[in-house]
Amino acid sequence: MKSFLVLIMFCLAFSTQGYSQTNTSTNSISFTTNNYLGSIILISVSKSCHCVLEKCKSVREAIKTVLTNKKYEKIKFTEIDYSSDWNTANDVLNKYQLSFLPCFVVFDEDKIYYKDSNNFDNEKFIQALDDILERKKKK
Repeated sequence: MKSFLVLIMFCLAFSTQGYSQTNTSTNSISFTTNNYLGSIILISVSKSCHCVLEKCKSVREAIKTVLTNKKYEKIKFTEIDYSSDWNTANDVLNKYQLSFLPCFVVFDEDKIYYKDSNNFDNEKFIQALDDILERKKKK
């Protein structure tokens, strides 16, 4: 019985740990700097079941393939591993109202162009990047 209670306490400690939010880093998450026109944040996970790991790998590879196009060199790509950096990941999840992993958001300092959880539409993704470039040309 004692080991069962220890196991429950252990599970509770780790289940609530992933949902904590720090106020200091939420406001500092911008990932867009003067050197970039826009940003992509991918939240993936390195410790999960095979199907989730494969989905994360698939989305990561799709994003990186699109970003090999030189016209997107001014778009910053950041990947956050929920398994190792859950505070930052949760801040981003909360800030951009994302839920399932993998998830991503494409944005600039003024606007969110495309975000999704657990799905990746290559055409919408490319259109979002092109919209950022087009908007920056007009400024």
